[in-house]
Amino acid sequence: MSKKTIWIEFGSLILVLMFAALCAYLLWFNLLKEKPKYLFFYETNGKTVDIEAINYAALKSKLALVPQNEGYLFGGYYFDDSFMVEVTEKNFALKAKAGETTKLNIKWYDAHNVIVPAGLNYMWCNGGIKILGCDDKNIQSLIIPDVINEFPVIEIGDEAFKDFSQLENVVLTNNLQKIGAKAFYGCGSLLSLTVRDGVAIKEEAFKECANLCVRVDNNCDVVSVGKCDKVYFSASTNEIDSNKLDGLCDISVDELNSKFCSVDGVLFDKSKHELIRYPSKKIDKTYEIPSTVTQIKAKAFYYNYNLMWISIPDSVTQIGEYAFCGCKGLTSVNLPRKLNKIEPYTFYYCFLLSSITIPQNVSSIGEYAFFYCECLSAISFSENVTSIEANAFNGCSSLTNVVLPAKVTKLGDFAFCRCFGLRSVSISSSVVFFGQGLFFNCTNLTSIIYGGTMAQWGVITKASDWDLNTANHTITCEDGVI
Repeated sequence: MSKKTIWIEFGSLILVLMFAALCAYLLWFNLLKEKPKYLFFYETNGKTVDIEAINYAALKSKLALVPQNEGYLFGGYYFDDSFMVEVTEKNFALKAKAGETTKLNIKWYDAHNVIVPAGLNYMWCNGGIKILGCDDKNIQSLIIPDVINEFPVIEIGDEAFKDFSQLENVVLTNNLQKIGAKAFYGCGSLLSLTVRDGVAIKEEAFKECANLCVRVDNNCDVVSVGKCDKVYFSASTNEIDSNKLDGLCDISVDELNSKFCSVDGVLFDKSKHELIRYPSKKIDKTYEIPSTVTQIKAKAFYYNYNLMWISIPDSVTQIGEYAFCGCKGLTSVNLPRKLNKIEPYTFYYCFLLSSITIPQNVSSIGEYAFFYCECLSAISFSENVTSIEANAFNGCSSLTNVVLPAKVTKLGDFAFCRCFGLRSVSISSSVVFFGQGLFFNCTNLTSIIYGGTMAQWGVITKASDWDLNTANHTITCEDGVI
């Protein structure tokens, strides 16, 4: 045997011994390390039981050891005693800590108040079961089973539990695919339920459920279509469509969610740099945006009628389209110094907004930005504004005198249309374009003061109806009156 062969065999032996030692160490470490402990708390009768588990699968395999609670039906495992944060595989590991005891709450339902399959009205539909309702409208709790007669329960029919005024708790089947129109309409006592991601929600499924908080993942149709008032996004939510968050009074987010958070019912990204949505039914009259915020997202305050005053910190550099659209009670708002553009529809239909100061960095005022701000009587323009887009101040009937900044070159279509109180406008010689219907129906406009000569006025590109239906007005130029 050559020396080379001996060295190869010796080296292989060393590797085998090292691998064996590593396996022995890992086995020893796993046996000695502390496992997370879970204390299950029986909210109904105070019983407790300890279970050790190192992962979610191990915990689930041991749940059968938990004693039954006679007279009650199991309703799920929760981290909190308000039964909002349910134990799931995704949040289990984040909550579990070795060497510590974590209290888990078991939710129970009184079996005497729970409708079981025999008490439900249902029919066979599309390979599964469709729940039609039940005869007793005074039930307090309802568990929709996963299976009836070996068929999966896939749908709750239209108006199935409409006006069940005593109904407080509902547990939905894991097989559910659809909740019908007005299925829980008028269930004023209903407090909470969980809607699995992907379930189709039909019109007004949860309308007039004033106390209901719906727990969802990424399914926002429960809000926009189902018309609930409160929503709770789970830890697994990774996408929220803010266009589907209309009509809420409160938005909550699981504290373990890695992308989103909520503060006092207002939705932010996790870093609190983006204010995503302020609920439109939130009743506060004033709101001070946190200093961490740099962006106010599109539709952030969309159609909140209650806010009268909003304070925006100078940390904000961007305000999205429709951000304050429909805030009919808003009378005062300060715009941040670093803002460089007023986006389209930003203050659309803010009827009571009385004055606005455009920050120095702003160069453009977007279309419909102040559309029908009927009480707007004073505008302080930035000297750097170069364009005022279509319909920007359409319907601002309280404006009486407007002095446009010297750098403005474009006045868009209908920019000051229907400003019925407008009497005079000062325009600089930089303007090169008048849009269609620019001052249409400004029936009291009598004076236009132009900062250039009559010759310069003559070369401005003007739509033929730029001054249609205005008063008999004069145009005063540097060298004469037109």
